[in-house]
Amino acid sequence: MFRAVQRPLRFSCVTVPTAGSVLWKKVPSWYLVAEHDHMIVPARQRFMAERMKANIKSHPVDHTPIVTAPGPVVDIIREAVQSVAGSEAACQGCRRSAAATQRSNCKQRRI
Repeated sequence: MFRAVQRPLRFSCVTVPTAGSVLWKKVPSWYLVAEHDHMIVPARQRFMAERMKANIKSHPVDHTPIVTAPGPVVDIIREAVQSVAGSEAACQGCRRSAAATQRSNCKQRRI
């Protein structure tokens, strides 16, 4: 499916200035370093993540971890949500081990 819908990267994507400030400079960011990525080497990924002051996680995954290893991706998303939503105690029913019915009982706004 990726082959059918993914197009080659255009050089203009990396040379055109952004309109306004970039969001990653203002908001907390997370970055998954894909240790087995053959498109962007891990050293380059770390450089980009450090430059954006991201919370860096590293896993032995390939270039498309959301497809091939979604577990670490979901864990990082949950960590990010929990971090910006407040303390663990603020939403105990939304913890990873909780059942779907428990998550629906959480009084916190769901993202």
